[in-house]
Amino acid sequence: MKSGPSPTPLNDTQALRANLIEGLKGQSIQITLDCKEIHNLYKRVLTEDILPFWFPKCIDNKHDGFFSGLASDGSILDTDKSVWAQGRMAWLLLRCHQDL
Repeated sequence: MKSGPSPTPLNDTQALRANLIEGLKGQSIQITLDCKEIHNLYKRVLTEDILPFWFPKCIDNKHDGFFSGLASDGSILDTDKSVWAQGRMAWLLLRCHQDL
């Protein structure tokens, strides 16, 4: 165990970067995918990970609209709903309907 001054607390972004750097052990990641492969990767992540996480958990059936404050397990953290988040969710669903 190292002795010395305790590290300064990191915010979430700094902690994530530090964990990524530690995990990579100083190595860089080379991306060798073409545009079609990148498109397919994003589409798969959206349809298999992101959308199933949010829907139907984010839908407020009692008061209508969408919850935007979900925990990593999908439980509702916050029932406040901003106009911006409602519009953004409506836009997302429209684009998914048009493009997927």
